Amino acid sequence: MRMRVLRTLESLGAAVLREGAFLLPESESNRRSLDYLAEYIVRSSGAAYVLQVTASSPAQSEAFRSLFDRSARYEGLVQVIESLQVGYGVTDPGSLSRVLHKQRSEFESISSLDFFPSEARERARTALARAEAAVAALV
Repeated sequence: MRMRVLRTLESLGAAVLREGAFLLPESESNRRSLDYLAEYIVRSSGAAYVLQVTASSPAQSEAFRSLFDRSARYEGLVQVIESLQVGYGVTDPGSLSRVLHKQRSEFESISSLDFFPSEARERARTALARAEAAVAALV
């Protein structure tokens, strides 16, 4: 049960505060998911509590928000996308397209858990769009 709960929390994009304590931005969807997960835990003879937390200061609010920073993942994605440029005109466009499709899926995966979109997200979106256009022009 524990692994299922941890995987579910990870799939929701929850931040780990400490073992057994997770943080997730307030939204109707997140609330429903957490309530369902808490019910599952209780039905499995565990204990779970869904609490609403309000930051007590702007600094704490920023600290909470930083737990959801996806910039590093976006930057990694941009690096992969930009590394494909060496293959333009050399590598089969179909192969490049398949790699870009995988990168598009990765971008969507990161974006779905990006509760506080940043400049890094836009850089990744732009790099992906440019690469897709460049590869389409090779066909």
